[in-house]
Amino acid sequence: MRQTNWAENQIFEVERISYPKTLLEIKTLIQAAVKNKRIIRPVGKLHSWTPLCNDASILLNLSNMPDELCMLSSRHLKCSAGVEISKMADFLYQHDCSLPIMGDCSAQTIGGAVSTGTHGPSIYHQIVANNVTAIKFIDGKGETHSIDDKNPMFNAVRVSLGLMGVVTEIELSLVPAKHLQIEIQVQEDDEWIPFIEEDLQRHEFYFSYWYSHVNLALVHKGHTLETAVGSSISNTEPQDEYLTEVISSLCPAVYKSGVGAKEFNELLFKLFFRNQTIQGPLHKALVADWQGRPILNAEYFVPKEKARLIFEGAKAIDYPEPVFVAIRGGIKADDNWMSPAYKRDSVAIGCVVFCSPFGSEMPRSLRLFNDFMHQCDARPQWAKWCDHEHMDLSKHFPKLDDFLKLREHYDPHNVFLTSALRKILKVN
Repeated sequence: MRQTNWAENQIFEVERISYPKTLLEIKTLIQAAVKNKRIIRPVGKLHSWTPLCNDASILLNLSNMPDELCMLSSRHLKCSAGVEISKMADFLYQHDCSLPIMGDCSAQTIGGAVSTGTHGPSIYHQIVANNVTAIKFIDGKGETHSIDDKNPMFNAVRVSLGLMGVVTEIELSLVPAKHLQIEIQVQEDDEWIPFIEEDLQRHEFYFSYWYSHVNLALVHKGHTLETAVGSSISNTEPQDEYLTEVISSLCPAVYKSGVGAKEFNELLFKLFFRNQTIQGPLHKALVADWQGRPILNAEYFVPKEKARLIFEGAKAIDYPEPVFVAIRGGIKADDNWMSPAYKRDSVAIGCVVFCSPFGSEMPRSLRLFNDFMHQCDARPQWAKWCDHEHMDLSKHFPKLDDFLKLREHYDPHNVFLTSALRKILKVN
């Protein structure tokens, strides 16, 4: 059975996809996989550019599990790991609360977002996984574990890449419902690059997209509003659906001809990009509809104090395709063993290529970007296409050896360990 991730850059075959409805079915599936020497990978929306699920025998999808959403208190949620973030966020908003931070895609499942280290654009907030206070999973022996923040292994299992077991339930700490205002400005290089460090610190939410060949950026600066507001966008241009259609139709012509990168990005600014003000609840104001757009993405966490220097190096690459190089905000340091922000305040720097004709072949621009970032003090984001296999990850993740030992404890039969993950993590 042929499968792809959402961006269709990972293409692989599986024997079947399982949709269990109960915990007993999950346990039975795992025990059968041990007996028959099969590999299982838990999946959410496959909203990842990396080969986390490639060459698995069985994909385990939790979408048929009960969508449990239960307020344990006014600021504490228990939910099924397979719940979509959009559904969870709407539920929380109805209860006048929110996560303190989110990524820019609400189509993910909360289990997938937590397990891969999803982050938002704020140096004042940690990754989404840091809001997890308890987690329940079924390990590679079919045994159930419930671990909370009092357990010394807790920081190993939150960002686990699906290697400890199948995460079935998550508890999250919450804050009062947040409403944001985000100002978006089209700026030339000298209007914003000299102020990167200052703006990262000054604004609660900060991210920017610099477009190659035209030297223009969309700079986003946001803050939390004191009073609730409805969702609104001022000075809007044509709808996102139209932008997606234009990008999808133009990409093949641009790449097949090998020319037109400058014209392509110029067209985006001419037709679509304007100064805007966005207001709304956090789960609306921060979310972009990437699920519907044909993009490929690589991203790394770099030390906050080196962010501008590394960004300027990435910006100087001679990209053959039209790309945007993104500063995806700051990320506050945390203690999760496999978090790219482990023990250091970081800034996420990425490269995005509009991708419709590429398939499984990494475009030249992403290869150039990855080659450059591999030379920097940069930690790869687990869900982005960072060519992890060609990195010495032990240099970037100090607790990697301890993580792998714990993985072996919970999964002694390697039920969740694909050959792709063996290569990435250097596991024999």
